[in-house]
Amino acid sequence: MGQGVPGPENNPELWVQLGEEARITNQAILETVQELKNEMARLREDNARLTMEQERILKSLSDRQNQPPVNPSVEQQRMSEEQNHHIPPEGSEEQEERSDNAFEQQTSKRQRVELKGEFRKIKPPHFDREQEEAAEAWLINMNKYFHLYEYDHNLKARLAIFQLQGKATLWWEEVKIVKGVTEQTITWDNFQMFFKGIYLTERFYDEKAREFHDLRLGQQTMDEFITCFTSLLRYVPYIREEKEKVQRFVNSLPPYMRERIEFDNPKSMDEVIRKARICYQQSKQKGEAASRKWNEKKGFKAVGNNKENRSNGNKGNGKGPNSRFAARTTSKFRAANESKVDEQQPRLDSEGTTRPPVQ
Repeated sequence: MGQGVPGPENNPELWVQLGEEARITNQAILETVQELKNEMARLREDNARLTMEQERILKSLSDRQNQPPVNPSVEQQRMSEEQNHHIPPEGSEEQEERSDNAFEQQTSKRQRVELKGEFRKIKPPHFDREQEEAAEAWLINMNKYFHLYEYDHNLKARLAIFQLQGKATLWWEEVKIVKGVTEQTITWDNFQMFFKGIYLTERFYDEKAREFHDLRLGQQTMDEFITCFTSLLRYVPYIREEKEKVQRFVNSLPPYMRERIEFDNPKSMDEVIRKARICYQQSKQKGEAASRKWNEKKGFKAVGNNKENRSNGNKGNGKGPNSRFAARTTSKFRAANESKVDEQQPRLDSEGTTRPPVQ
């Protein structure tokens, strides 16, 4: 057999060589580990320094937010004066300008505080009735109130629930039992959905839309008609175009107004309302003039009738052609009545006793 490669146990030099390589490798590994430790320490220091710097910036921003706003021009003027150690003399224009700027800052700050206080005086409306119009108005007013304050959705719902009174409070207790909701979990959108489901049903909106389509001027004044038309317009959201609104308004007017307004061809609601007011006022004036003429004519006829009645009355007073016949008839009628009255009077007989009248 040929000679094989000598193993480590038979070669001491190889053992020495392997040991030296392992030592060098271990030394390199130890140096790498030490460098990693040093790098980690530096990273921790940098992280701590960045954290402190972030806290300082956040604190500075918080202090600036809590401070009242300052006019930049006034602030720059103050800084430049502090740098130059310049104080304007008393009574000079510069001193007066500085005083005016300070007064304006104080006034604007006071106005903001007063306005905020006025908003706090505004109280949300209560709801305790069952009419659809009252429910709709309450919901609109609550949304207007929430526009003033930045409440979250749950707080809006809880505040609205607190404003319920009477039967509305009992309704909410029923909703909690049936729907399984509470004041702590309900949102404002869900509350509006439940509220509209009981107080503002589809039937209510259908009736309002029908009332809009059936609206006519009739015996209303023009101002009343315009108010009613514009208030009902929100119940027909499918009428969006201005042209459709104008045409619906014109169709609700009497024919004599409709023809005049259509001839002018109005393009907007403001224009058609203005023309309708003019037509209504002109027709009202014509009606008053015609009524005045008719009353004058009636008065003239009444005067003629009174004269005729007086002439007919004179015929029975001996002044007309038939006065003799009328006088004879009157005297006969008077004599007959007197005889009847005389017969009904009680009479005394020869002995002085009273006899009953002749029947």
